[in-house]
Amino acid sequence: MRFSNMNITSEICSQHYNTEAFYMENDQIVVLLNMSTSFADLNDSSLKRILPEVQNALNTYLKLSISIMVSSESMN
Repeated sequence: MRFSNMNITSEICSQHYNTEAFYMENDQIVVLLNMSTSFADLNDSSLKRILPEVQNALNTYLKLSISIMVSSESMN
């Protein structure tokens, strides 16, 4: 199930960004998006459009309800 989740999410996100998905402990998945624009511009229409698309696709195909968190890069 987790690999299906990662594949669907990566497929949708990779249409707009360079994407890499990782499985973490406790059934958490991290998807890194390489954005060419500054993260400060949260009005990025692609990002706002694909996040609900990911949620809808996972609900439709896998009957999963997921939460999405978005954050900027960390320099630590």
